[in-house]
Amino acid sequence: MSDYLIQRNGIYYYQRRIPVDIAHLDKRKFAKYSLKTRNRKEAIRRAIARDDFLETKWQGMRENIIERHDPYLLSTLHAEAVGLTYRTAQEISEREIERVVNRVIHAVKSFEDPQAISAVLGGENHPTYTLEEVWQDYYKFKEPSLSGKSSSQLKRWVNPRVRAYKTFIDVCGDIPVEKITRDDILKFRAWWADRILTGMAPNSANKDLTHLRTLLTFAQDNKSGICFDTASLFARVRFEESDSERQPFPTQFIRAKILNTSLLNGLNYECKLFLYAMADTGARPSELLGLSSKRGDIQLHGEIPFIHIRPDDNREIKNKYSNRQIPLVGSALEAFKHIQSGFVDYYQKPDQLSSILNRFLRDRGLLPSKNHSVYSLRHSFEDRLCEVNTIEKVQSAIMGHSYRRERYGLGPSLEQKKFWMDKMCFSDIDISKLK
Repeated sequence: MSDYLIQRNGIYYYQRRIPVDIAHLDKRKFAKYSLKTRNRKEAIRRAIARDDFLETKWQGMRENIIERHDPYLLSTLHAEAVGLTYRTAQEISEREIERVVNRVIHAVKSFEDPQAISAVLGGENHPTYTLEEVWQDYYKFKEPSLSGKSSSQLKRWVNPRVRAYKTFIDVCGDIPVEKITRDDILKFRAWWADRILTGMAPNSANKDLTHLRTLLTFAQDNKSGICFDTASLFARVRFEESDSERQPFPTQFIRAKILNTSLLNGLNYECKLFLYAMADTGARPSELLGLSSKRGDIQLHGEIPFIHIRPDDNREIKNKYSNRQIPLVGSALEAFKHIQSGFVDYYQKPDQLSSILNRFLRDRGLLPSKNHSVYSLRHSFEDRLCEVNTIEKVQSAIMGHSYRRERYGLGPSLEQKKFWMDKMCFSDIDISKLK
């Protein structure tokens, strides 16, 4: 540390050349500060604190964490350099008198640098942190874990979160995050309550509340000056939901309506085949539309035809249990015989296909209630497995669900899965006239 000490007229100074890699951010040739002491031992102590501060500041500049003239962050670094947590003047005034005195003593012992004194005594207020900025920071934080999502999967992840915080801004105003209160959250809940009374689903409100809470928790954990407690902000604000808002189709309804070729006129060919494929696989729309024959996901020529649902470099699946092979039987086998390359027009476009199908089924009166959708075919498939008393472990392996007991070995074979699926599939479906 003595390398950075110089003495003029008996007074010690800290002097250090500005690093080359940040010279474009700090135009001085040297960082030079008076240590305001003639005592060498005291000068070394103060120089160490100054050096720690500068190292932290420069590293932040290298990583674009701080801007050179950000007074709040610089004050935070100054305070940390002398072993203090930065507090605003208002926060300091509300603390015990002993701690206030301690701050004053630190200021007296400081380098008599205006920035350092301001930092110790809380001269800068907390900066305003908007929800838009929280979202941007949160997205950067999550970005590494999002790299495996396809473009459509990423869109489905991003959109509801952005919609949640923007809806909050529309209802409550663009309040700085640090000033959001319990009253603001209750106002947002009341807005949603009015919409639920007019027919909106409670789970839509709960999703918005969950996404908003996630963003505020991130801000609380990662931004200084955020003093609220998200647990208290969001206590008891969720709306009660029914056990399952999406209802399964009765089996006979599927046979007579959903898989009735004469009732599907006007629907494009891939969408028709999709209904048949989903009816006898129970797979999620995103799983069926992510299948690729080039990758070998569709196997039609072996002893037991099957599809293999698995992740790849451009697409992830819901969880580890979703990686599975499903035998092709009944209407699903017939569908894939006609679309051996997979769903080309709707590849990795589950939202688009679901929207088309739900609109068609609704307009043609092929949805028994507002709680039914094309996804109800998955619920119906699981019910049909239960009706033939499928072994729970086999049922979980077919559906891609977790199994409540520890799994050992490779799990149920294709033969075992097919044995049970043959008992409940639509084996007499003829789609030769489907086009």
